[in-house]
Amino acid sequence: MKIMISGSSGFIGGYILKRFTDCGHTLQLLLRNIDEEYGDSVSCIMWELGQELLNEDFSNVDALIHLAYDFSGSRGAERSLAGTLKLFKQAQAAGVRKQVLVSSYSSGSHAQSVYGITKYKLERYFVENNQVVVRPGLVIGEGGLYGRIKHVSHRWPIIPLPDGGRGEMPIIDVMLLSTLLLQVVEDTSDQRDYNLFEPELVSLRKLVLRSASEVGRKPLIIPIPSLLILLGLKFLEFLRVKLPVNSDNLNGFLSNQGAEHQSSLTSKLELLK
Repeated sequence: MKIMISGSSGFIGGYILKRFTDCGHTLQLLLRNIDEEYGDSVSCIMWELGQELLNEDFSNVDALIHLAYDFSGSRGAERSLAGTLKLFKQAQAAGVRKQVLVSSYSSGSHAQSVYGITKYKLERYFVENNQVVVRPGLVIGEGGLYGRIKHVSHRWPIIPLPDGGRGEMPIIDVMLLSTLLLQVVEDTSDQRDYNLFEPELVSLRKLVLRSASEVGRKPLIIPIPSLLILLGLKFLEFLRVKLPVNSDNLNGFLSNQGAEHQSSLTSKLELLK
């Protein structure tokens, strides 16, 4: 297949690129900057959210995976929404048969974070147009939000957690996610909705302690009311202090406690049929 990917320069994108090319697919990457060499099976187009593509850019493209997202607050969310819809409509008009939105567990009617609400708006559009939505859990690897959690757990002797880290979250290893996304793209069934995370949720406390144990550490967990942490994060953001997590991350985590998504995995290795 010839597969177009937006936002492939991010944490997840690098793993997808390798997995897909290893399986013989041809990739066409939409990138803001082309600053590295790729193999013969990969072509690149300079592109960013909101930019118009040429009709010939979609030539022979069988599927389009939407990964691109602008994390610069509310304005970035608006740009992500408009830019993704514009790309979707262009690809649809050009005859691309399959489009896959990489959404989030944070998306849904329960969503309260800017990120979750934006992804939910996109999901509804994709569903209305009979296209595919996948919702990964927290992606475990050397980047993304988990990478920042890991950085803290490996270095801080004392870690404050909202309500002691009792809240639970879905997780999925980045290598497994790339394999499952490949299955989704190759799938010829009528399935249009996939929740890609392990069936058993993990508490934030357990996740932090498990990460710390990888380097022989056992930090002291300090329980702090989630509302107090949320207010503190917003105040520090107002002061432009950079932190491993932000208030929108915490909003998403708290609202996710009311999520009703059920895993699409029968095990860690295969999708439900």
